Amino acid sequence: MKLMKEKFRTLIIIILVIVAGIVLYSLMPGTIFPSQLEKEKNVITGNLTSAVPLKTDASFEIQEADVSKVKYINSTRVTYEDLQIYPELESYLHGVNNDPGVWHSGWRYVTSFEGNMSRYDTFVKKICQGKTIFECSHGTLIEYHDQFYQVGYKEYGMLRRTLVAGEGQASPSG
Repeated sequence: MKLMKEKFRTLIIIILVIVAGIVLYSLMPGTIFPSQLEKEKNVITGNLTSAVPLKTDASFEIQEADVSKVKYINSTRVTYEDLQIYPELESYLHGVNNDPGVWHSGWRYVTSFEGNMSRYDTFVKKICQGKTIFECSHGTLIEYHDQFYQVGYKEYGMLRRTLVAGEGQASPSG
């Protein structure tokens, strides 16, 4: 009888743990209602011509690299069409300062701007589509009109992360 009570008590504890796990799992963002989560975060997938304004949730910095001095960094060529996912980025790449005196150790500052992280992530996914992790990984440069750029970003409330495949290292200027 005592053994039966002990087994019954153990069974109840196991059932309670399973139920608690299910409840906690359902409370995790994106597990039960992923479409609702996307709406709440203004995550845009596919067509970016949505009427919903994108929130500004990150600070971006663009630097140009002199690949004759900065060695062993991969680059991913992008076209004007690729950059139409994030048209502001394309316009900032045209604002390059061509003053040769502003180069420091193979890098020069181009600009910084406030923008939307999910739109940038969509851009990165597009340009990295079909490429290996070696071709499109942390620190990869964007090659546009035969110039090479690094886009660093800092999400509001997050630590600094650098270009193309998302998370990881700090920018070369520190």
